[in-house]
Amino acid sequence: MSLWNMFIGGLPALLTAHQITDLFKVSFSEQGSSRRLEEERAVGQWRDWLIDIEGGDVVLTIEEEVRVTFVDLMFATGTNRIPPLGFDPVPTLAFLHDPVNGVKRVFPEANTCGLILRLPIYDSFSSHTILGIVQSPHFGLA
Repeated sequence: MSLWNMFIGGLPALLTAHQITDLFKVSFSEQGSSRRLEEERAVGQWRDWLIDIEGGDVVLTIEEEVRVTFVDLMFATGTNRIPPLGFDPVPTLAFLHDPVNGVKRVFPEANTCGLILRLPIYDSFSSHTILGIVQSPHFGLA
């Protein structure tokens, strides 16, 4: 399921990129491993991307310009707000290292039941993330 609109939308505009970053516990590989280095780079891209959204700088032009805001997204839990007592369990960032059936996974994936957001390991972070959001606008609608 490559649906990033599952993870942070509907949050009040008052939330900052820093606050959203702090909501997630990062599940890193062993310190010193090559996977860990890739994961640290992906987390850096994720944090930069959130800052860009906050600043209004996340835009992708396909047939028309698409500007992403925190309001366009839905939290990784499937809810549109942070519960007053927080989440249990804490939302987790994990990583998509391995291809599935020989295909490299370039879109982020979310598991709303387990509160897990999986970030792919690649270089075109912003454009693939926006495409994932644009291509899945109806997640959770019956």
